[in-house]
Amino acid sequence: MLQQVNKRNLDELLKDAQEIELFIQSKIVNLSPDELNWRINNKSWCIAQCLEHLYLLGSKYNDLINYQLLNYSQNNHTNYKKSNLLGRLLLSFVRPVPIIKIKSFKVFAPINHNSSGIIDQFLKYQQNFIALIDQSKQIEYQKIQIPSPFSKLIKLRLDDSMQLIINHEKRHIIQIENILNHPDFIKN
Repeated sequence: MLQQVNKRNLDELLKDAQEIELFIQSKIVNLSPDELNWRINNKSWCIAQCLEHLYLLGSKYNDLINYQLLNYSQNNHTNYKKSNLLGRLLLSFVRPVPIIKIKSFKVFAPINHNSSGIIDQFLKYQQNFIALIDQSKQIEYQKIQIPSPFSKLIKLRLDDSMQLIINHEKRHIIQIENILNHPDFIKN
């Protein structure tokens, strides 16, 4: 059964987003370029690639959410919305600990991870996301649907979109923790 997010859970999403930001600030900001680019193996992503991927996807969602919040009008949003079937299916697959591994869409795959700049880009994106969660508490967010950045056929209710982003971020934070805790990880 999918978790439905209510007003109380927006506070939980906000707390989760802030904890992710704090993790990056406390564990990642001071890593060297060699540490940021170290991989467990040739097929795995490094920390910089994980952050770039989260930034690329998260920024698209932030733009879509921001657009909906800026254009929100109580009069235009009279009915409560639900995530559509494809959206609920996507939400059920994107969990911090994956049920199945989903390959990233090429548009969101890391390409040129600039290890020195990606941390700042990610933190700026994350602070924006935190502000959007906070703004959402002021409106009837259950009346807003967000289209997926990779298919207009997939629509999630605003709070479900935010839950999807948090779940996705947590998944890659676990991946980053696995890199940091790997016995062969280079520590400068």
